[in-house]
Amino acid sequence: MHSFAYRPLYYTRIVAWAFSPLVPLLVLAAAVFPGTAPGAE
Repeated sequence: MHSFAYRPLYYTRIVAWAFSPLVPLLVLAAAVFPGTAPGAE
């Protein structure tokens, strides 16, 4: 039961670690290509 309660946090850390390199790229893309950013219309 204890490991089951820990699992969501574990997956959250994996997802955050996997996407962390993409965050600066998304910010840079939004800055360079304002027209392609979601909701920029």
